[in-house]
Amino acid sequence: MSAGRARRLAGSAGTVEPNDPTRKVDVEATDGMIDVMPKDEGDPMIFDVTVRDESGTSRHTVTMAKATYRKLSGGKVTPSRCVQAAFEYLLERESKESILTNFDITMLSAYFPTFGSEFKYYL
Repeated sequence: MSAGRARRLAGSAGTVEPNDPTRKVDVEATDGMIDVMPKDEGDPMIFDVTVRDESGTSRHTVTMAKATYRKLSGGKVTPSRCVQAAFEYLLERESKESILTNFDITMLSAYFPTFGSEFKYYL
């Protein structure tokens, strides 16, 4: 586990694993850093995503089929929140500059085998 991930997953008793339901996420670490704007609500849905940090800004276009949205979120969060959670997952693993400019959410499982099992903890 990376140091950044350990910091984000640190609870009052220390570091906890991502599947621990008592884990606490430092929401401040991503607030204002990831902006998700719906561009097209068709199928697939299209989102413009802007990621900001102290070194600058990156922009991305993300597609997500409605069936994928339902599978990932169970409809418990908005599609925009689902995309934001995917970027939170990604940013714990790579820099914003390493994230593809255009991609479909389903591609994440090909690059990150744990995406399917860990994603729910980012919602």
